[in-house]
Amino acid sequence: MLKAVLFDFDGVIVDSFETWRHAVNDALRDAGFEPISAERFRKEFWGIELRESIKRLGLGEEVVNRANENYFKHLDKLRVREEVPEVLKELKRKYRTALVTNTPRKIIEFLLNSLHIRDFFDVIVTGDEVKLGKPHPEIILKACERLGVSPEEVVLVGDTQSDVIAGKSAGCRAIIGVGIDADFRISSLKELLEILKTIENDSPSS
Repeated sequence: MLKAVLFDFDGVIVDSFETWRHAVNDALRDAGFEPISAERFRKEFWGIELRESIKRLGLGEEVVNRANENYFKHLDKLRVREEVPEVLKELKRKYRTALVTNTPRKIIEFLLNSLHIRDFFDVIVTGDEVKLGKPHPEIILKACERLGVSPEEVVLVGDTQSDVIAGKSAGCRAIIGVGIDADFRISSLKELLEILKTIENDSPSS
């Protein structure tokens, strides 16, 4: 039986690609590095824990912290998916919900409260609460534990291969990809409710 829906944040709830890219590039410039192109950022940073990506450049925690602080300077580049409140409100009638994101809690809490969608999530697990961020499954497993469900009773909605890998490794019932290949692929969260019905109907325990 399907009991909960887990969501990634960046790229699923909001389009924050340019916000993060500018935040990271500002931090890299301060550290004496050249800015990173959008193509390279998507390949080497997007969906991967920031600390790990920065570490690969030979840089440390100071650059990570500066990038996180810079995020707030580029909120004008952030776009909220307009269908989010309506979809989350409908989901909450039947399922428990959780946010599983590599983004730090300070940023997440600020944005959720600013966007007035904090109450739509029963559980929030952020990257600074786990030892290893996605694609490691720890963040998924911790959310399931807090929700009181097993991974086989949840679906994960994400937009990167890191989400797919984390969800598969955790043993999620299904992975729903926003604009990417997964068990199910959608282009808008508006399609989510119908996909969940399909998953429910295909479940042997439904």
